[in-house]
Amino acid sequence: MPTASLLRPPPTSTSDVLRRYPHICAHIICESLGYCTPSLSASILLAFIKKEKHYCEWLMSCYSCEPVVPVKNAIRHRHSHRGYMAECKHALALVRSAIATGEEPLFASWF
Repeated sequence: MPTASLLRPPPTSTSDVLRRYPHICAHIICESLGYCTPSLSASILLAFIKKEKHYCEWLMSCYSCEPVVPVKNAIRHRHSHRGYMAECKHALALVRSAIATGEEPLFASWF
């Protein structure tokens, strides 16, 4: 019998992604070394879910607009996201703040 998570429709907006996958979004921020804001990380994850390209500067210059590798790396490296430019606790706090208030950094998460 399918579980409830299999019956949930896929997210359709960045705010849906941010609320449903806050930890993955935080790890994408860490993987980008703070380049991504919470909404940008959610947008990248949504492109990954929809199997679409993403045209942010980071993905364009490093991954040929393909979100697969950075999302997989964010998940794969999640246990090492600590310290300068990659602290997951700080990234998760930014994500939670964006969910709660709608406010987030304008250009990048750490700067």
